[in-house]
Amino acid sequence: MVNGLNYNRLGDTVILFITPFDPFEGRGYYKYTFKNVCLEDPEVMLEDGVTKVVLNAEGRRGDIPAELKEFLQLVTGKTDPSSYPDGSFADRVQKQVIRARHNTSQRKRKGPRRRACQNRGTEKASRSRRVSGRSRKVSGRNR
Repeated sequence: MVNGLNYNRLGDTVILFITPFDPFEGRGYYKYTFKNVCLEDPEVMLEDGVTKVVLNAEGRRGDIPAELKEFLQLVTGKTDPSSYPDGSFADRVQKQVIRARHNTSQRKRKGPRRRACQNRGTEKASRSRRVSGRSRKVSGRNR
């Protein structure tokens, strides 16, 4: 927020939690939506533009779009990822997950080599500092 800007000019915010289980004692909703309400007087709302949404991958109640249901099934891991229609949201997420896992395994394989190179670079730098430190001392004595 810009200093001096009116608080009412803030945009709305949605905080999203995606859980592989029902965090509310098995009530079974796909989606739980929360707004800030005064506990002393439920008619008083804190209209700060913040909404909290909890998506329950094990939900069975409530109306949500079919693509969101597919995504939540993907989160549980109980459905074959290749069963989603090509280009659907769940399919795109699954492809990104595969890419991320591939990149992680690439980094792990390259990691030891990278660290060895970094260590060699650090050793060279510290030797260089030691040598340059000696040369300064030597040049200091020669004056």
